Amino acid sequence: MSMQLIEVYIPKHKYEDVKPALDKFSQESVWKEYEINDRVLMRMIVAEEEVEEVLDYLEAVSSMSEGFETILFPVHTYFSRETIKEKETEEKSNKKNVSNEEKGRLLRQVAKS
Repeated sequence: MSMQLIEVYIPKHKYEDVKPALDKFSQESVWKEYEINDRVLMRMIVAEEEVEEVLDYLEAVSSMSEGFETILFPVHTYFSRETIKEKETEEKSNKKNVSNEEKGRLLRQVAKS
């Protein structure tokens, strides 16, 4: 799955309105980075197919209020504790499936002998 990083600078007085709306979008991770010059930097890791919807929302909101800035970055690698656990579980499941398939082949070969 391809991911994108969206950085958005939100005017501090709009943050409480915008944050819940952004939380409704599907994302892998979201965090508030810091506050500077009356703005909050919020970062979101979003699946590529969700990016346009998020950007459309941010464009609409920023057209109503000054101080918004949005930047989009490609993400080449992303992992978290949860994604590592998911991958390990998937690999264990695949090993079990392979093992069961191999056992099935061995049983068929023994039965044919």
